[in-house]
Amino acid sequence: MTIKKILFLNAHLFKGTIPAFFYRKLQYNDNDRCNRICDYILSENYDMILFSEVWSTSMKLKILMKLIHIYPYHYIPPRNCKWYQLGPEQLILSKSVIDECRYENLTNLSSWDQFSVKKICSCVCENYFICTTHFDTGYTSENLDQLREYITKYGGGRRVIFAGDLNIAESYNHNISDWYTSMMNVFDIIGMRDSFRMLNPNVNTHPYFTVDGEMNVVANYFGNGDKSKSKIDYFMTRGISPTNGEVIVLPLSDHYGISLTI
Repeated sequence: MTIKKILFLNAHLFKGTIPAFFYRKLQYNDNDRCNRICDYILSENYDMILFSEVWSTSMKLKILMKLIHIYPYHYIPPRNCKWYQLGPEQLILSKSVIDECRYENLTNLSSWDQFSVKKICSCVCENYFICTTHFDTGYTSENLDQLREYITKYGGGRRVIFAGDLNIAESYNHNISDWYTSMMNVFDIIGMRDSFRMLNPNVNTHPYFTVDGEMNVVANYFGNGDKSKSKIDYFMTRGISPTNGEVIVLPLSDHYGISLTI
């Protein structure tokens, strides 16, 4: 089996967590959305799935049971957090064998993110270093420096595929944001590039919105009616020439999924 097509999805599934029990606003038809996410994946031909925000063990097991006959290899980082904290949120599924699975807790979290344990997670598959994370919603430059150091330490000389929700908007009013420019300067240090911009450099003709409060009913719900659009989910690669990148415009979560073909 050769990796050709990868999906990343911030699923926003909170069902089964303590915070969701007390604050129902954290959920939006989670059982139904989980089923629809799995049905969508089964209808496609992805080789690997990288999830974030699958917060509870019960939701992770539900996804595994529905998809394990197609994706027999998986990685769930250990919980290792206090009873009241959310986490871990990542789930990696693969058709091919994965090894060297590891994680590192993100540090310097702010605001409500201190009540969760966010991680950088990675594995090796067919000599690709695969890495994913979900940055602090307040975004701190320390998160980015930590990710750069992690990829440098464990990625070695391998080809790298990174996907994640970085909570850094690419543009404002059709202009590249200063935060995005700063972020790409850091990724450039380790030879990584924005895969979608490698394929289509023009931000105006190919905006690639991953959060769309106007068209995505789930994003509108969790955004309390905010209709703004932004690209905050990314694929970054090193040593790879992607052939296609897509935003999966389906209301499966408050974020659209993104896929990369290599």
